[in-house]
Amino acid sequence: MLSNGDLTSPLGSNALVTNLGNFRRDPAATGLSEIGVHFADSSGTISTTSGTLSFLSGRTATLTNSTLEVNANGTLQFGGDTTIAGATTVAGSSVATVRFGGSNAEVALTGALQNEFDAADAPSVVFAGEKFSGGTLNLQAGEGFFHASGNLGVEGLVTNRGRYQWQGGAITGMGLVNENSVAGQTVFSTTTDKIVGGSAVNNMGHITQTGNIRLDADGKVINSIGATYLLQ
Repeated sequence: MLSNGDLTSPLGSNALVTNLGNFRRDPAATGLSEIGVHFADSSGTISTTSGTLSFLSGRTATLTNSTLEVNANGTLQFGGDTTIAGATTVAGSSVATVRFGGSNAEVALTGALQNEFDAADAPSVVFAGEKFSGGTLNLQAGEGFFHASGNLGVEGLVTNRGRYQWQGGAITGMGLVNENSVAGQTVFSTTTDKIVGGSAVNNMGHITQTGNIRLDADGKVINSIGATYLLQ
C-alpha cells in the first residue's frame, strides 16, 4: 500500500481480502491507512513501519501462521474480532506496537502468539478489547504482552510463557496459567484495580505484583510448588 491509502467496503458486507504474501504499508508513509474489509492471512506477512495500519472494528481478521512485522514508530491495529491460529509471529522493533482491541472486540487465540526465535527486540503487543480467550503467549523479546483492559481467559485458558504485564481489566472464565519463571518478566502492575473474577491465576513460575489485585467471590490465585509470587 502506497502513501496513506485505505481499503474499505460498506459495513456489514462480506467483502474479503485474502493475503498469502506480503501485505505491506509503504515505509515512507507516516500517516494512517485503514482496512475496512474482512481480512484473512495465511502464512503471509502484514507489515508497517512509521505509520499506522488499522484494521477497523465491525470487520473480522483471521491470522493463521502469520508474521506481524512493525518497525520504527509504527502501529498495527486490529480493531475488530480477531482469530489467531497456528503459530503467529510478532517481529520488528520495541518502539513499535501491535494492538488488539476496539470497544467490543474479541480475540480468540487458538494457537501461539510468539516472537522470532532468538529475537533480541520486538514490538509490544497490547490487548485492550472486550475478550481475549485461549492459546499460548510466548513473547520473549521486547516488552512482551500488555493486558491493558478487557477480560482475559473468558472462553479459553491462556498460558503465558513470555513477558506479560497486567495493567488493567480482569482475568475471568478459564483464567491464566503463568509458566514463565524469569523474575521481573510477569508483572501485575499499576494502581488500577485488576480483578480475578470467577477464575484462577495459576502461577507455576515467577509473578511480581506491584499494583492492586481484587479477587471476586470465586476468584483464586494458586501459587504452585516451586513457584514464586513476589509482592512489592
